[in-house]
Amino acid sequence: MPSTPKRPCPRCGRLVLGGGRCARHARPSARERGYTPEWAPYARAWLARLPFCGQRQDGRFYTEHSWCVRRGLRVPARVVDHIRSLASGGALLDPANHQSLCASCNTKKG
Repeated sequence: MPSTPKRPCPRCGRLVLGGGRCARHARPSARERGYTPEWAPYARAWLARLPFCGQRQDGRFYTEHSWCVRRGLRVPARVVDHIRSLASGGALLDPANHQSLCASCNTKKG
């Protein structure tokens, strides 16, 4: 039976079975990144109220992190993004620190 080929870790180039990141560069769990059990229902409610990429608390569309808004597109959001990351001191449940983003814009933001 053929095995999956090893692929390089995108951070260091070390070959990893099945691709993705090596153990040294693996992403921490949501809990380790500061997310609490309150986050998931909060994020679902946020996206129900503000369902498009680039929307913020006031319902308006912002171009700062949304390439979709810059191009004049209305794309469904899939992620509630922290404008200022938790690692940089952003608050977990502060609506002023959140925006709706599609997966592509969230990835581009980094």
